[in-house]
Amino acid sequence: MKFRTLDQNHDWQIGRGKNDYASDSLAVSYDLKTRILSWLNDCFFSMDSGLNWQKFLGGKVQKNEIDSAVKNQIVFTQEVAELVYFDSSVMNRKYTCTARVKTIYGDTIEVKI
Repeated sequence: MKFRTLDQNHDWQIGRGKNDYASDSLAVSYDLKTRILSWLNDCFFSMDSGLNWQKFLGGKVQKNEIDSAVKNQIVFTQEVAELVYFDSSVMNRKYTCTARVKTIYGDTIEVKI
């Protein structure tokens, strides 16, 4: 897998040619972050991708509903072999999560959102 690298604001890095692309397990981690942070119907190249963050932010939704949606994004990400660990929290209306996954490359990577 090849995937465009992200900056500290989770935006694609552009302008450095091949250095703007990651491969293998690093690409999987960038893909996971992008898939989790993307809003449903807001990705120009894959309109059915992303999470329904508007639903989650706009109403009284239980944390376990958000966790379930995030876990679905993780396990259905290309080249993810297994979700090994998942932890999340909501503090001051801010949702954060940490996931560890095994990739098809044999590595275990950690992604924090």
